[in-house]
Amino acid sequence: MRDFKTLIKPSKDSIQRHKDQIKTVVNNGFAKPQLALINQLNPIVRG
Repeated sequence: MRDFKTLIKPSKDSIQRHKDQIKTVVNNGFAKPQLALINQLNPIVRG
């Protein structure tokens, strides 16, 4: 029996879109309290 792993990676475009979405939330949230910003980012980071 062969031991192998299937590697599934998101595309570079998908990763960039995710980064851009996080960047937008962070840039728009500078005036917000830290806890509010964290609560807004959590669903994005978790997917």
